[in-house]
Amino acid sequence: MEDRSRYFILAYDSPNFSAAAAQVPMTPQGFTKIIRNLERDLGVPLFETDERGVRKPTRYADEYYQYAKYVQAAQHQLGTAFERISSESKLEIKVACALGIPGLFGVDALQRYESLNPSVKVSFSELPDALCDSLVRDGFFDVGITIQPAARGLTTVNLTSSPVMLWVRKDDPLSKRKRLTFEDLAGRKVAMPGKDFRIFEAFTRECIQRDVAVDVISYAEIFWIYNFALSGKGLGFCLPHLVALDVFTHSSDIVALPLEGITWQICFSWPEGRHLAAHENAYLKCLRKEASILKNTHATPACCEG
Repeated sequence: MEDRSRYFILAYDSPNFSAAAAQVPMTPQGFTKIIRNLERDLGVPLFETDERGVRKPTRYADEYYQYAKYVQAAQHQLGTAFERISSESKLEIKVACALGIPGLFGVDALQRYESLNPSVKVSFSELPDALCDSLVRDGFFDVGITIQPAARGLTTVNLTSSPVMLWVRKDDPLSKRKRLTFEDLAGRKVAMPGKDFRIFEAFTRECIQRDVAVDVISYAEIFWIYNFALSGKGLGFCLPHLVALDVFTHSSDIVALPLEGITWQICFSWPEGRHLAAHENAYLKCLRKEASILKNTHATPACCEG
């Protein structure tokens, strides 16, 4: 079941089955067969093709995605537990990391503390914001690198923030602006990550406070948000480090503009009432140094020791 959950997550997060299959790697035909067998066993369609021939996840897929992520996290937790039993003398920090953060920091930066401190193992899983918070709060992970506003029951320390941007087609008059305001969005459709992501909460709160009526369309995956904007259906949420990815630079018909009044706030979190161990405090110190360098230079963070 864990392998099928992994394949489903790849299918859900990729623009097509061929791209997903290449990450395994396996043939597109073999990958498609696995997904179809999963649909047969579940008794529901997970993907459908629209009138333009674009494959899209169904509402069943949206629900199954959360389950598959939980299975993946549980499998990771079990694996790390086995490793801990076989290596009792080695300290470990199990980190739940919100989606998108490794892309901003770089995976090497998040695990650099481990390379400088061989007696400590740092293992992390990338998860949707809400699931990330709940698993840290409930003790499945030691700490989290999560998004503000964090869930109740967590102690947090701010690390850094990133501007929020919106994809806009170049034939939209808004594309001529250097930056956008919430007032520019009045009456518009804006594709955003769904309610499991903290930026959705922050964005809708700002709209309410500013009395700006925006039709928010929820997607769980950044590819669908990009395609929503590219096809001219409305504007699409993005972040600077995502805009720079090759997969989002192939079209000259779209531009990303900063949105004033909101940022993507990243924090370090752990269960309320629990004191960080010495090696966890050292890891936090390392991350804060990495975040400071990232903020000041917009370059890959330099090494730091805990």
